[in-house]
Amino acid sequence: MHVEDWVGRSLMAVRRLRFEGPNSKVSAEGAIEFVWDDRSILRIDAVHRRLSVTDRPWRDPFLVGAESVLPQEVARVGRWVRHDVSRSALYDHLIGSALSEANADLARVGLAFGASRVEISLSGVDPVVTVTRPGTHQEWLRVEWRHDNDEEPVFLYYEILDGVERRKVEVWGDGHRGAASAYVEVGGSLRSDGQPMPSLSEINADPQFAGQAITAERFEQEWQGALRGIPTTTLWRPTGATELALVKESGCRRWPPRLPDQPIFYPVTTREYAERIAREWNVPAVGVGYVTRSEVVRAFMDRYAVQQAGGSSLTEWWVPAEELEDLNDHIVGTIEVVTEVGG
Repeated sequence: MHVEDWVGRSLMAVRRLRFEGPNSKVSAEGAIEFVWDDRSILRIDAVHRRLSVTDRPWRDPFLVGAESVLPQEVARVGRWVRHDVSRSALYDHLIGSALSEANADLARVGLAFGASRVEISLSGVDPVVTVTRPGTHQEWLRVEWRHDNDEEPVFLYYEILDGVERRKVEVWGDGHRGAASAYVEVGGSLRSDGQPMPSLSEINADPQFAGQAITAERFEQEWQGALRGIPTTTLWRPTGATELALVKESGCRRWPPRLPDQPIFYPVTTREYAERIAREWNVPAVGVGYVTRSEVVRAFMDRYAVQQAGGSSLTEWWVPAEELEDLNDHIVGTIEVVTEVGG
């Protein structure tokens, strides 16, 4: 089979696969699937170092059928846990793009979509994905909407990535707020349909609107205000001093990107389990460990099944590294240090 056979096809969805093993940190296996517009599926299997075409029936990953619990979970087939990650920040700009180049060897697969490129490393037990997109541009806007309709918002705050809305906050005249992303819609706000956003000059050319550029920090303040009070899930995580320093650099609002040998981010479900890991791993390694707590929008975390890691009380989530930025976007409040172990 030649990977060049996929050149010219349009990418419709990306799926992440994980093995449901008894211990997520030891026996995890992984693969990634690219679903094309002709309904063929290119699977890149890191465990067996091979490419394959699956013969499973294709269906629209964004269509919620009776057999699907959540839009982001495509299916559960045998031992493979399959999640649609198409709308993650890593892939969303590639959906609908035509493949322009493909190549593969025993350790790496490369897929090019115009100026953007996807590199999948097969050197470990889980594929490590790196996406580059030259010329990425991010901006944040505040737009005033002048009208007399009480049912419409009067202020709109946008985070825009490469000309497309990524997150949005809306404020109504009575003060209530809504927010929307690819994963959540709260307070009456709806996610964008993916159409390009008009430029700031185009917005201001319409007398109904008055727009201005704002900072990322200002947008985060509005975003946090819109998320305040909505249901959340508590994530506990043991961490070392180096990672904690990077968390503090972000204002205790974001986890740092994973390293190439860290394809999965593992928050756990209980403080006790986090303290145990910090005591057994961080303290012997560097003499001290920390346990953190963060609150993440429940509608976002519900996409991930709780996994057992050796016992019914040792439970955690498996968040692919390429979805960590999306998780960071849905942290409510700050990442808080609650315990220091050792030291």
